[in-house]
Amino acid sequence: MLIDFQQFKQHILSIHLRVDGFYFEVLNDQAEVLYHDMWETDETTSPVANLKKALEEKEWLAKEFRQVLVRVDTPRYIAAPGGILNESQYEDCLTFSLPSVSNEKVIAYALPNRKYMLAYGIDQSLEKQIKAIQPKAVIVPTVLPLLLWGLRKKGEKDAELHVWVSEHCLVFMGLRQQELLLLNQVEYAQQSDIPYFITSTWTALKMDQQTDHLLLHGEAGLVKKIMPQLSPYIRLIESMEAERDMLQEMLATL
Repeated sequence: MLIDFQQFKQHILSIHLRVDGFYFEVLNDQAEVLYHDMWETDETTSPVANLKKALEEKEWLAKEFRQVLVRVDTPRYIAAPGGILNESQYEDCLTFSLPSVSNEKVIAYALPNRKYMLAYGIDQSLEKQIKAIQPKAVIVPTVLPLLLWGLRKKGEKDAELHVWVSEHCLVFMGLRQQELLLLNQVEYAQQSDIPYFITSTWTALKMDQQTDHLLLHGEAGLVKKIMPQLSPYIRLIESMEAERDMLQEMLATL
């Protein structure tokens, strides 16, 4: 459904910068999609160059919005217990834990009740391009909405391994009664590698086959394809459709 471009300022602009393309959505307060568009990236050029071209050609992205959320697929983040270090020290944790990259801005984000801190890095050239057309934009790693949603929801199960499945990468979040066991991202070369990464992580976390759950998010086609491959090894598997809830959780913090 198309909406009146003059009414954009009442709504939310969501931008998802993924490896396989850039996805643009206009959302209402319930995180329902009112309008969507995409840009297929050129893999031979940098993300910054791809974004520059997309922003030049899609003029509607420069319109005024009530809120602007930009999610970036990036493995450059770490989670740590909160209340131990100050923000600059958490930022140093990321710098010391991951290979250094140039032109990176490191941000420390306090999770619910400051129980955990997420330190993440954003390319400053990417940020500059986005802020040039949307000064109020908030730029976060794709993992943050998943993490916020997981830590806030009620813990009905003993333990859960959440896996966000997308083209080229998997994001893992392990929880036991809202205690964070694992937060990690891995890239895979081919789709046949996905069950191996998931079952290996399940085993490493010593998940219980009788009580613990594997919850799959993300690309519906990929999730449907890998579920039968996982079922011989993991008994309790669910396909989740919680992206709207995750976005609402994230937008509520802006």
